[in-house]
Amino acid sequence: MNTKLSAQNITENCIYGYHEYVLSLPPHVSFASNNLTTILRVDKTMLESDEQDLYLSFVHPLDTQRYIAFLCSFTEANQTKSLQYCLVTADKKELFVQDTITTKLQRDGTLIGYSTLCDLTSSKNKLTKLQFLNDTIPCGFLRYTCETQPKITYINSHLLKILKLDANTIKNAELLELYTQNLFLLIAQEDLVKFKLFLNKAYSYGSPIAGELSVKRADGSKARLFGWITKIKNEEDCEEYQTVCIDVTEREQLTNDNA
Repeated sequence: MNTKLSAQNITENCIYGYHEYVLSLPPHVSFASNNLTTILRVDKTMLESDEQDLYLSFVHPLDTQRYIAFLCSFTEANQTKSLQYCLVTADKKELFVQDTITTKLQRDGTLIGYSTLCDLTSSKNKLTKLQFLNDTIPCGFLRYTCETQPKITYINSHLLKILKLDANTIKNAELLELYTQNLFLLIAQEDLVKFKLFLNKAYSYGSPIAGELSVKRADGSKARLFGWITKIKNEEDCEEYQTVCIDVTEREQLTNDNA
């Protein structure tokens, strides 16, 4: 019995979400695999076209501009890029996918993009639930990169309240953007060296480091925080720091008043 699969059989049925683009303007799907039609609950006629991108109608409205810009960013052969976005199937189910496209130039000069999808729905839903939990716990929660100049990747609502950072005001939104690009700007100057030492220990030891330090509030005052710094690998397998902290400013003030 011949168990070998043909290349056509593989692209049609075995590669998740496989499809091909013609990347000349306007970019459009020229070939949709059986696997992709099954995922989206449609037939090929609703995806393949010689003139327009019918696949675009299945991209979530909030992601359409990013998706269009992604396709238009391909200008030459042998490029490989990825984008994460949400698809809405014909039966109204949302799928979070990572679309990876590799380009090749055909003999007639047509730029073709070969696309495969990766289903991120399960991990995305877990992350959404985790974010909801982090927004509701009565502690500050912060995630930031392990770079020389750490960048904030997530900050929960409780920590924003501690910092008196209402991102709905222009001034505070700009301040939050500064902190996001450089976490060190948030730390009180007298505790900056201590904080860097905490980071170095957390990175080297691989276990949580606890301590206290002062941070700057949006109104110019300072808050005293007690918390833990942990180095982990996130859902994208990248190293990052996570901090859980509580506000001990009032305790610190009472201690100073009674001294």
